[in-house]
Amino acid sequence: MNCLRKLSQEEIKLKLFLIITRKNYQNLSNIIDECEKYKIKNYELIIGNLNSYDYSEFTSSDNVYVSTDTHIMSELTKVKEYGEKRNINVSIPKPADSIDHMCNVFWTKFQTWPTRGCNHDKKHTNMVPMACKAVVKGDIKSLGYLLDYDSLMDAWNSEELVKIRRNLLSNIYPSEYCKECFCYHLDDGYYKTKAAHALGRK
Repeated sequence: MNCLRKLSQEEIKLKLFLIITRKNYQNLSNIIDECEKYKIKNYELIIGNLNSYDYSEFTSSDNVYVSTDTHIMSELTKVKEYGEKRNINVSIPKPADSIDHMCNVFWTKFQTWPTRGCNHDKKHTNMVPMACKAVVKGDIKSLGYLLDYDSLMDAWNSEELVKIRRNLLSNIYPSEYCKECFCYHLDDGYYKTKAAHALGRK
């Protein structure tokens, strides 16, 4: 917190990220109170849904925020209003079963592991869109080796990434695991199917 305070005093715009789940949604406004306590300014609070991997109780798909979690929805509304009163922008996520746009990860995310002396044999530890289920458990183990490209933009516009983006525009997702992600918007996704069954629809 002291480090964040120092950064905010340097007029650096801070983005504070929080992953919301069924286990940590209570008293979200306390985050803003803590920032005030430490005199942290010039920041926005971005709350996102859990990108589940099912490797632990916390990362379980059943821990993801969905539209039936009205208690979570209420807390998110409260913290957004609380932020507005203090001139703090708070972004809140949609429930996982209400996403109506295609996955935007391949347009907005780029993750790499720039380790000194990277070995070409370790491509599986290099370029990926983000640590989503399609990467962690699915078919996209890597999108190449960053240093094989002349520039970051060449890597960003690599043949594989462009192919994935073009497919997504046609509602073709790169992995079967995409159906278990909150970024998946088609009706056969895990969360929408589960919501339909909960409402007695098939």
